[in-house]
Amino acid sequence: MDTNILANIQRVNELRKRVKSHCMCLHYEEDENHVLVYYPEGFRIGGVRVSKGMGLAKALEKALEYMEKEWTESLPGYKIPV
Repeated sequence: MDTNILANIQRVNELRKRVKSHCMCLHYEEDENHVLVYYPEGFRIGGVRVSKGMGLAKALEKALEYMEKEWTESLPGYKIPV
């Protein structure tokens, strides 16, 4: 197999592990078109859904970005930047 393909598969697998092990990930799903992450109870939104249309690796990166933002904003004393 081409080394670029193997590197891309490895990158997707690593990002998938990071999403699944994140404290905001109660449940992880992938369907044909989306990455879905369900958050634990108590957060203002129930989770995140990101389109795979941008590519799976990019969708997983976006999911992590959204999860980090939601987690950070939930911390006591967090102030929204002006």
